[in-house]
Amino acid sequence: MGEVDRSLRWRAKRELDIASVSQAHPGAVVAVQRTDSALRLNVHMHALVLDGVYVHASDDPRSPLEFRELDTPTHADMAEVAARTAARVERILRAHGRSLDPELGDDTPLELVFDEPGLAACYAAAAQGVAVSGDRAGKPPLRLVASLAPPRARAPPTRPTSPSPRCAGSTSTPPRSWTAGTAEEWSVFVSTSRAHQSPRTASR
Repeated sequence: MGEVDRSLRWRAKRELDIASVSQAHPGAVVAVQRTDSALRLNVHMHALVLDGVYVHASDDPRSPLEFRELDTPTHADMAEVAARTAARVERILRAHGRSLDPELGDDTPLELVFDEPGLAACYAAAAQGVAVSGDRAGKPPLRLVASLAPPRARAPPTRPTSPSPRCAGSTSTPPRSWTAGTAEEWSVFVSTSRAHQSPRTASR
C-alpha cells in the first residue's frame, strides 16, 4: 500500500497545488487474505482506498482537516503504481535469496520440503493452481459454471370466494386446495381453513 499512498500524495500535490506531499493525508483499509475461494494458498490483499486526501484548510496545520476528492487515476498512474510495487517486492525477495525471475532465485529447497514434504507439495500445488493428487494431479481444477434460470412465475394464492349459504356464520368459503406460495400465505391458508370447518369436522 506504500506505493498507492505515494501516488495519492503526488497526485494531490499536482491537482490541489499544495506545497508538499507531506501535507496530503490518504486513507485506506486493507485485509490480507491467505486463500482463494477454493481455500487454496493464494496470499493477496483486499483494499478499500479513499478517492482523495485530507488536507489542512488554508495550509494551516492548526486548522481542521478537510477531505479533497481527486480526479480518477489514469492508466499511466495505475501502471506506475504496479511497476513500483513489483520493483519493491523484487527487492524484498532478493534480500531473502528469492526472485520473481526463476533464473535469479535460489534453488535451495526450503526446510519445509524436508520436514513436511506432503505439506510442501500441497503448498506448491496451491500456489500454482493445480491439483496435488487424483486423476487431475498437476492439472488445473475443473470449474463448473451454471447459469441460474429466471424464477418461475408463482401462481397467486387462492382467494376466498363469495358467501355460501351452507356455511352458517361465515362470509366466505375456504380455498379447496393449496397452491404454491410463501410461508405467510400457507399460514393464512391453514388459519382460514380451520375457521371454516364445521363443528362436526372440527371435533374430529
